[in-house]
Amino acid sequence: MAGQDSALSTSHPFYDVARHGILQVAGDDRCGRLIVTFSCCRMPPSHELNHQRLLEYLKFTLDQYVENDYSLVYFHHGLHGGNKPSLGWLQSTYKEFDRKYKKNLKAVYVVHPTSFIKVLWKLFKPLISHKFGKKVTYCSSLRELREHLQCDQLPIPQEVLRYDEKLRDLHSGLPPPATKKPPPRPPLPTQQFGVSLQYLRDKNQGALIPPVLQLTVTYLREKGEGQRPARAREQLVPAQRVRVHPEHPTGQGLEELEPSRGWPGTEGQRHRGSSPHSPVC
Repeated sequence: MAGQDSALSTSHPFYDVARHGILQVAGDDRCGRLIVTFSCCRMPPSHELNHQRLLEYLKFTLDQYVENDYSLVYFHHGLHGGNKPSLGWLQSTYKEFDRKYKKNLKAVYVVHPTSFIKVLWKLFKPLISHKFGKKVTYCSSLRELREHLQCDQLPIPQEVLRYDEKLRDLHSGLPPPATKKPPPRPPLPTQQFGVSLQYLRDKNQGALIPPVLQLTVTYLREKGEGQRPARAREQLVPAQRVRVHPEHPTGQGLEELEPSRGWPGTEGQRHRGSSPHSPVC
């Protein structure tokens, strides 16, 4: 299933976040509860995603379903240093999800957990209630997840399916399958160089012209103008200006020919080695 909903309209209030398909609602668990999935592999690099907007989008989506019981499936594979939110953001996010969101959340399934999850759990354990902790179930494979849910109804990303297959092959001794890089997501109209215009403006301290472009133009104006006339012509040496004495193939006894185009200089200046522009053959 594609990460982006084909029916998603650009007029969606959170289109800039929703278009990635990070959060999706689909299927029911064995108790008939609605399932919400969160896929880390669909999170773009941090500089392309406003994490505050992501938090607002999470609340916007869950507000439509929290009045009834629901379950959350968290696909951890794909979270890395390039797209990982800060610990401060995670802490504020947990605080934002008050009793309204936790009351009817009946189960949380963490799929393909890593040591990072275990460390994170220890850090946030003082903030997490014992009651909420009992709702969390770790699933090291999709096979274990199928013991609780009907995975055929879930929008599992292809990256997660391939990773799960790779883990199965490793346990069975088979070589891992060839991986395919997913196609890049199309940039928004408000993006340049893969990042938002607001990001560029903040990074450039409000400058409308990128500093690298401004510095390049300034350098060309200061150093480039007026360099070609006169001085550049003096450094152009005709290819036929010198000849090598046949008895000295190593270059000894070079004799300059008389300049044919009015090259300035006296007899002494034309002597080999007297000019810095004399070529060595």
